[in-house]
Amino acid sequence: MQASHCDRGEEATQAGERALALWRSAGNRIREGDILRRLSREYWGLSRNDEGRAAAEDAVAVLEPLGESAELAWAYANLACQRMLDRDNTEAVGLGRRAREIAGRLEVPGALADALNTIGCAKAALGQEWTADLRSALATALASQLPAQAGRVYANLQSSYVAEYRFAEAGQCFAEGLAYCLDKDMATYATCLRGERTVVLERTGRWAQAAALSTELLAAAASPTNRINPLTSLGIVRARLGQDGVWECLDEAAAAADGCGAPGWIAIAGLARVEAYWLEGKDEAARSQVESLVAVADRLDPWARGAVAVWLRRTGSDRAVTGVLAERYRLMMTGDRQRAARAWRELNCPFDAALALFDGRGEAELRAALEIFTDLGSLPAARLTRRRMRRLGIRSVPVGARVATREHPLGLTRREREVLELIHAGRTDAEIAAALVISIKTVSHHVSAVLAKLGAPTRAKAASEARRLGLFAER
Repeated sequence: MQASHCDRGEEATQAGERALALWRSAGNRIREGDILRRLSREYWGLSRNDEGRAAAEDAVAVLEPLGESAELAWAYANLACQRMLDRDNTEAVGLGRRAREIAGRLEVPGALADALNTIGCAKAALGQEWTADLRSALATALASQLPAQAGRVYANLQSSYVAEYRFAEAGQCFAEGLAYCLDKDMATYATCLRGERTVVLERTGRWAQAAALSTELLAAAASPTNRINPLTSLGIVRARLGQDGVWECLDEAAAAADGCGAPGWIAIAGLARVEAYWLEGKDEAARSQVESLVAVADRLDPWARGAVAVWLRRTGSDRAVTGVLAERYRLMMTGDRQRAARAWRELNCPFDAALALFDGRGEAELRAALEIFTDLGSLPAARLTRRRMRRLGIRSVPVGARVATREHPLGLTRREREVLELIHAGRTDAEIAAALVISIKTVSHHVSAVLAKLGAPTRAKAASEARRLGLFAER
C-alpha cells in the first residue's frame, strides 16, 4: 500500500529529528541550523505550527553568530515565510530582504527565489504592489532549474491573483503552472494549484465543476493544509444548493485551519462556516462564528477583511473591524448596493452580486437577488430572500420555485431548459448567447446551474444525463 502524504511527512520529520540530535552531539552548528530550518517546514506541512515557528526561529538564532552563509540565507528566507503565513507581513518583508541580500551576494539562487516569493506574498497581503517580486522569483527559479521553487511561485502567483479576484490572470497561472508541475512530477504543487482552482470555480458560479474537482482532490492523499480549499469549496457549494454533507467538509477544513494557525486559512474556513450557518437559518451561530474572526481581521488582506465586515453587519453583530476594505465590500458597507452588485457582476461573481442586493430593503433589489439565487439553484438563499421580502411587507412574493420550474423533473427554470437544449445540440457559450440574445457571462451562469442540477461535471455529461432521463432523444 502506498504511504499517504501525512505518513511520508511524519517519516521525514522523524528522520530530521534524529539528524538534529546527531549534529548537535557532533557540535556542528552549521548543520544543526540547517536541519532546524528544514524541520520547520516539515512541521508546518503536518499542521504542527508552533513547532514550526520555534524551529524556524532557532535556526536563525543558531546560524546568525556564525556569519553569512548559504544556510543563513535559507534560514532568513524560511523564517520570512513563517512570518508571512502568520500574517506578520511587515516583518516577513524585512526578513525576506535580508535573505535576498545574502543569497544574492553568495549566489544561492534557491534561497533568492524563495525570499522573493515570500516578499511578494507579504506585499500582496499588505496591499502593496507584489507582481514584480513574484515574477522575479519565478524567473530565478526557472533559469536555475529549481522545480520546487518554481512550483511554489506558480502556486503563490495563482493564489495572490485569486485573493484579488483577478480570475483571468489566475487562470493563466493555473494553466501554465499545472503543465509545469505535471511535467516535473511536482504533485504537491499541482495539488495546490488545483485546490485554488476550486475557489475560482465556486466564486464564479461554476458550482458543479467546483464540486467535481474538489471531490477528486479529496479522494487523493494530501496534506491537511492542501485539503482546506477543496473542503471549503465543496462544503459551501453543498450549502448553497441545500445538499447533504456540508458540515463533514467544513468541520474538517476548520480543524486543519486551526491546526496550521495561519490567519488566512482560519478566515477561509471560518467565512465558509458563517455562510453555511446563515443559509440554514442559524443566525446566532453565524453571528458567533463571524465574531470569532474579528481577532484575526487586522492580519487579513482587504478582501478577506471586507468579507468579515459585511458578514458582521449581515448577521446583526455590533462588532466591527478596522483597516482598509476592498472596494466592493466598502460599497456594500456604505449601502451602495446597486454599484456593489454591478461591480461583482463585472468580476463574474453572481452569488456575491445577489448577496449585495439581498442586503437592501428595496423591492427591485430583492427581486433581482431572488432571481439570481433561483437561477443559480440556491434554494436556501432564495428561501431567505422570500422571507426577507415578506417581513418588509412586499406583496406578490413568489412562493418557492416558479410553477414551470417545479413541474420540470430537474427543477430547471424556463431559461435553463432553453440552455440545456442548446447544450444538447452542441452549441458553445457564444452560440447560446447569440441564440437567446443574452450575454456570454449570463450563459455561463445558466450553464453552471444546469450542470449543478444534473449533477454533471461537464457539458457532455449533462447532455448524456438529459438523454438518460428521457428529456431528449438519442442523437
